[in-house]
Order: sequence, then structure tokens, then C-alpha cells
Amino acid sequence: MAGEVTIPESSRDGFPLDGARLDSSPPDDPPLRRLLRLGFCPCSRVQLSWAMAGGVGFGGFFVALLLLMGQVSATFAPQLTAIFFVGGAAAGLVHGALLGYVGRESCRSRATTVAALVAGLPWVLPALMASWVVATWITLISALSSAPGALRVAGVALGWLAGAAMCAWAGMEGLGALRRAYTRWPEYRVGTLITGGVFVALAVIFVTERPELWFTDVRVTGIGAVILALGATVWIGLPATVLVLRALTLIGRRVPRAAN
Repeated sequence: MAGEVTIPESSRDGFPLDGARLDSSPPDDPPLRRLLRLGFCPCSRVQLSWAMAGGVGFGGFFVALLLLMGQVSATFAPQLTAIFFVGGAAAGLVHGALLGYVGRESCRSRATTVAALVAGLPWVLPALMASWVVATWITLISALSSAPGALRVAGVALGWLAGAAMCAWAGMEGLGALRRAYTRWPEYRVGTLITGGVFVALAVIFVTERPELWFTDVRVTGIGAVILALGATVWIGLPATVLVLRALTLIGRRVPRAAN
């Protein structure tokens, strides 16, 4: 009948089978523009920002702290920057992709989320080049002990502000993904209690016996111990809790069937 609207069939999880143009692109939108929109959607931005923040955090801030505390020689600053930058960027990319996947928008299916993450990979390389420049700037300025005091302070402040901006962007994107993931977490009540307990236990342990920073002889302060406990909870405790609860839920669904 004229004027009727045909509603497409839905898949099992309520998403249209044909993808339903979740990038809001018009039908005649050029492929490159569609790729740009898909590659910079919220889940892809988490992946991108965390890769940049991981590289700057480890290759820039961490190495600069080692230099300022006199734990390493300025001669090895470029090598340390390269090693820690690659490791931090790789860890950030993996964690950002996982967080972007679990923290996808409610209107986006699993398949389109994976497609968006893949579409965002080509933009990771130029973004890492920019973060590499910032990380190198931070470490090199920190290593220039012969530079005038005011010039060195201005250079360090400029580099640290740029790096902090990248980390702040990653933090905002990560918090948004965590909020989206939390609203869809079926076991969020039990998971919140377990994760909170893990954080409290780690904080007590770290404050009681304050750990040393890797590759240094420096022990963290009480505030640093709490920050390390929070980081370990978010990066290790929370994912482990989600996986364990999910596995128990799946096992619980299969037990009655096996019993029958």
C-alpha cells in the first residue's frame, strides 16, 4: 500500500541485519567520507586516544621522571624513549580497542563495532607520529641539563602540557566508554562489589608495603600507592572480574540443560 513504511527485519540482538547506516551517512556519501566517519566514531576514538596516551605516558612522562630523578643517564634517553614508547603505545592500542568494543554505543552491533575499529587503524600511525614527537620533546628537554633554566622550564612545560592534553583526551574517551559498558553489564551489581573489594585490598597492600617503580629504586608515596592500586584495578582487576562473571553466567545457563 502506498505510504507504508517497511521496517527491516532485526537480528537476534535487535540490530538491523543490513547494518542500518550507523554512521549516519547519506546513501550517496563518498566511500572515503564514510570511512572517515566510521574511523572516528566513539569506539574508534577510544582506540586512537589510548594508543597516543600510552606512548606519551611511558615513552615521555615515565622516561622524563627517570631522568629528572637521576635514575638513568641522558645518554640512554633516546633508546629508553623508543622502547617505552613502543611498549606503551602497543598496550594502549590493545586496551583501547577492547574498551572501545565493550563500550560501544547502544545502537551499534558487534560487527559494525569491529568494522569501526578496523577502519580506525589507518589513523593510528599518523596519530602515533604526533605523540612520538611530543614524547621525544619531553625526554630531550628533560635531558638537556646544560640549557638555561628558564628555557628548560618553558620547554618542559610545553611538552608536558601537550602530553597531558593527549592523556586527558584518552581519559574522557575512556570514561565515556566505561559508562556505556557499565549500563549494559548484566552482572554490574556483583561486579561492582567485587571490583571495589579488589581496589580496597590492593590499596591496603600497596600503602602498607609501598612498591618500587620499575627500573628504579624509588618507592611511591601513599598517594602514589593508591593511584597504582586504582590503575591495577582498572587494567587488571576489572577485566578479570568481567570475564569470570561472564564465564560463570554461561556455565550456569548450560547446567540445567546438562542435568535434563
